Amino acid sequence: MTHDLFNTPPAIVAIDKLDKQGLTADTHKVALATALLWTYCTRTDLYHLLPLLAFKDSAGRIFTVERIRMAADELKAKQWLQENSQRPGYFQLADTLRIPLYQQLLELMAGSELVSLICRFHRVDLRQMRYYRIDNRSGTIALLRAMLLSGAGQAELAPLINAINRDEDWGQQAAYAVLLPFDAASFERVDAHWQTDLAYRATISVSNAWSANLLPVVDWAMGQLQANPAKLAPRLRLALADIALQRGARFCCSMPCTASKAAAATLCGRRR
Repeated sequence: MTHDLFNTPPAIVAIDKLDKQGLTADTHKVALATALLWTYCTRTDLYHLLPLLAFKDSAGRIFTVERIRMAADELKAKQWLQENSQRPGYFQLADTLRIPLYQQLLELMAGSELVSLICRFHRVDLRQMRYYRIDNRSGTIALLRAMLLSGAGQAELAPLINAINRDEDWGQQAAYAVLLPFDAASFERVDAHWQTDLAYRATISVSNAWSANLLPVVDWAMGQLQANPAKLAPRLRLALADIALQRGARFCCSMPCTASKAAAATLCGRRR
């Protein structure tokens, strides 16, 4: 038996009134399950996850493998399914669909319920993280996303982070969990400590390596800086100052110069 820190049973949720995103009701439910897993999964994975979510098909029955296949075909026909060329049979939702569907999950359930579901599905015991193995990257990313978006603090996340750091930098997995792609509305749910840590990592990566895929995170941090400079940790303000002062042609093409100048002025003013 697995355990989670919240000890929360999976909830039976009413999803009939949700925006189906142009999908049939059954495909929408399958897509919600796919969004919860976040990264690449198989139809077999969904077959085992859907009962944990208490989702049933339009006939009131448990989803069969065939019904899941039909849903996957519908998603593929709408170009909302990205298949893994290196691993046949594995797929994930396109960003344009998995972001709004994960937002729906966050509206339907408490973040702790999502963590509980991921723990049950991947058989993770959050009380025994010293035995956790990072070789299941998909599970690690899904668990990190659920925990971060549930607002988990330092004490709650530390065991998982320590387990990941035994083999690699946890920040890379966290980037895939909540930064790539970046959804500012969901990121607001992240604990302030982890917001700062992840935004700082992204800003340093953009500053040092011009990681353009992380620019939306920098844009978010710049917005936070202009709205309430005192709220940001000094190290993040300094990292943003470096970016703001790099407002040459390369930077201006991706962020309005007025925003850069305003941020630089704000930062320089605070350093006097």
